[in-house]
Amino acid sequence: MFKQFLVPLTLSFLVACAPKSDGIQPRDEVRAKPDPNDSFSTETKSGSDRSKIYIKKAALEKEFLLQGSMIAQPNASMGNGIRSHVVAFRQREKNVYMLEANQGHTVTTDLPQNMILAEFPVLEETETQVAIDFNKGMSSIFHARDWYAQDIAGSGYDPKNTFSSVNVKLSYLESAEVKNGKLTIRQIAQIESPGKDGVIPVEAKYYLSPYLPNKDFKPTQQLSLERTGFFDVAPIINENGMPIVRASKFDHRKKITYAISSNTPTEFRQAVREGILYWNKAFGEDIVSAIDAPIGVTAPHPEYNMVQWVPWDLAGFAYADGQMDPRSGEILHAQVYMTSAFSFLGKLRARMGQHNLKQITLNGFGPNHLCNLDLSEQIDASVAKLVTEGANEKQILKAAQDYVREVVAHEIGHTLGLRHNFAGSLASNVAVDQRPNMMKAYYETGSAPEGTIVSSSVMEYSNFEDSIVSGDQLLKHKKAHPYDEKAIQTLYYGKRFADSEIPAFCTDSHSISQQFADCVTFDYGSSFYEWVNSTSEMTLRELPFSTFLNYLRSVRPVFGEESVPANRVALPSPAVLAKQLMASRAALVNQFTTKGGLLKIHRQHPLVNESNSEKVRKEELDYAQNEISRLGGIHNVVPLITPEKLDAVYTRFVDVLEKNKKGEIVAGKPYELTDLEITTMKENVRNWVEAIKKEVVKAELVVLAQADAKEPSKFMDHPVGKNLVDLLVARAQYYLETPSDEVIIADIQVPNEAKADPNAKADPNTPSTKTITVTLPKYKFPFEVRGIAAGLLREGRSEAVDWGYSERATIRAGFNKSLEKALTIGIEKVRIEALPNTVTRWALENMRLLNIIGK
Repeated sequence: MFKQFLVPLTLSFLVACAPKSDGIQPRDEVRAKPDPNDSFSTETKSGSDRSKIYIKKAALEKEFLLQGSMIAQPNASMGNGIRSHVVAFRQREKNVYMLEANQGHTVTTDLPQNMILAEFPVLEETETQVAIDFNKGMSSIFHARDWYAQDIAGSGYDPKNTFSSVNVKLSYLESAEVKNGKLTIRQIAQIESPGKDGVIPVEAKYYLSPYLPNKDFKPTQQLSLERTGFFDVAPIINENGMPIVRASKFDHRKKITYAISSNTPTEFRQAVREGILYWNKAFGEDIVSAIDAPIGVTAPHPEYNMVQWVPWDLAGFAYADGQMDPRSGEILHAQVYMTSAFSFLGKLRARMGQHNLKQITLNGFGPNHLCNLDLSEQIDASVAKLVTEGANEKQILKAAQDYVREVVAHEIGHTLGLRHNFAGSLASNVAVDQRPNMMKAYYETGSAPEGTIVSSSVMEYSNFEDSIVSGDQLLKHKKAHPYDEKAIQTLYYGKRFADSEIPAFCTDSHSISQQFADCVTFDYGSSFYEWVNSTSEMTLRELPFSTFLNYLRSVRPVFGEESVPANRVALPSPAVLAKQLMASRAALVNQFTTKGGLLKIHRQHPLVNESNSEKVRKEELDYAQNEISRLGGIHNVVPLITPEKLDAVYTRFVDVLEKNKKGEIVAGKPYELTDLEITTMKENVRNWVEAIKKEVVKAELVVLAQADAKEPSKFMDHPVGKNLVDLLVARAQYYLETPSDEVIIADIQVPNEAKADPNAKADPNTPSTKTITVTLPKYKFPFEVRGIAAGLLREGRSEAVDWGYSERATIRAGFNKSLEKALTIGIEKVRIEALPNTVTRWALENMRLLNIIGK
């Protein structure tokens, strides 16, 4: 967008001399006239890319609000708002300079400061106005976003957050006009991709209007992220050099109206409307309204808050975006983009035939959208399951409408200023073993059982089942979810609540830091330990459906792509899949260490610091002990993923494949798989499952041994640790001693007992050794795996010096005894050099394992 200079002009900008104020309102001498026609006019010749934008000389040195959106052109053209600026224009000879207003960016008025954003050549000049070449001046684009998260980007003033930019390679002006209170400029450009080779074609929209901030708007200073979370605008500084961070919100004394794009399908228009209006329940009054957008009005639009439907069946994401007054934090307009993948009715079988397409996004252009809810995998697995299990069209439509309603409500919540709350699921009262009953009732009656709670907030990232249940409740319940109500009342009305009144809260920064094991996305159940207990099993249950979908959309594409032969269809990496299966178990292991933490317990205390941290940690471990006992013990919480469970994945895949080897991908387009394709798929999945078996073993041992941690945390000295010890003992014995179906049969030399006994009267001619035939087990798992298992209870893993001491001795004794039984003598008595080659490695490996176990 803007040509930038490293050396500022040595000219005094009027705003730099501003006296003390509220830091928002412009002084009278730099206040622009309210009508933009008094400041700007335009002239565009047909076919010309040199649209003339006229600036009245009376408007020079006045403050204007510059807002903009950058819209990537490939795939679907969806916009990203760019950082708003308060600017002024100054003419020097044959150039007009656009400068950032100093207010909020300076600590003193004693020194002249000038922050140049762009240089525009003057095309012509009269006594009253100058015409500028706007396109030439916009040679780089500032790409930072308006919405700001101070816990991630920092609460201090940082010029890089305001002035970072990317170069424009090619561009022309599509249009420029003064209309509806602002100068609107459209630039078509090709920009450099930050940090990468290549370019991205974009449309940049700019809006210039007189900076006349809302005098009645009451800004909200940043609030703690302990109990609620809100978005901010980028920090500015006051005249004392102190950063000011203000929350972003609408002026709720005026109606907050959202326009639903005209292309929204009829069967989902009401669900979209209901998702918007849900928030009136949180406000406690009719603050939010929904209208139908005029035909041709699309997002982003400076005059509308838009919910834009994007006809893109292959993309399973939604996101929110918005722009605000950079000084006050008032949200001026916002938009939500909903791709049609969320309306999977009618597109159901289309998704069965899709290839994964990557959205051409503006990655690298500062922080991501305030929310980019990517549910592609969730939708794929859920849709495949619905199709292959024969859900009827009525059930699918109801689920799709509830899903759309929930996702819209989530994104509208962001546009109102709310952050994610990944602790919403902690309020669930649905135990894992009750979830099938919940979903049975939902599909049969249209609602979950009375009293069902899946989340305290729509700002959670919920899994598919919880999302559709929540979406149904958003419509039928008289009140908003508890957290949503408290958050809105806090931000917009300044209300304060006792900690006990606010449901648990955590957001992106908490999740990224992994401070709390129960601050995660897409979890479910009534406790963290229930989720750990079931998440791997659920993944395995869904795997046959998503695997079939992967094959079908590759070998029978429906959108003109080239068909992929069945033997060339790539299945997910077994190593990556195994790691995903073990993710919740890694979090569980961490709970036994000094770095563990549970939000559910932590938030029961107003403040956790050095004076009470040990007490809180003990409460977390006590809670863990009770939960593990309630769920039937550690072996039920962390069941072994046996080869038989993975064989069931293959068996279920074959069942799904046979039931769906022919059908209809989209209306009027049938498909049928050939016998060769079916045979190939079965063979490939069989081999894939065998590879998964090996990777699951490695992944579990890496988790249990903390082998991927640079500095593993020590386990806590608490009775709950006995559960972990019991688990490690069981896994060590299983991986260490489980035999395969193969054996080694060999003749070996062993000491002759009669000769070795000093009290026995043996024949002096009796040899000191004798030859015996032994049958030695070959083990199921390779030496590398057994080595990790042998060290699971190694010394030094805990704060307690006696941790695992007796258990190590038990494992060693049992293993030693099994070796002695196979050899007929203690392994330490065997002369390795006298063993046949077939036995030498067996003996050396097992002796090494005994050493790894320790004493």
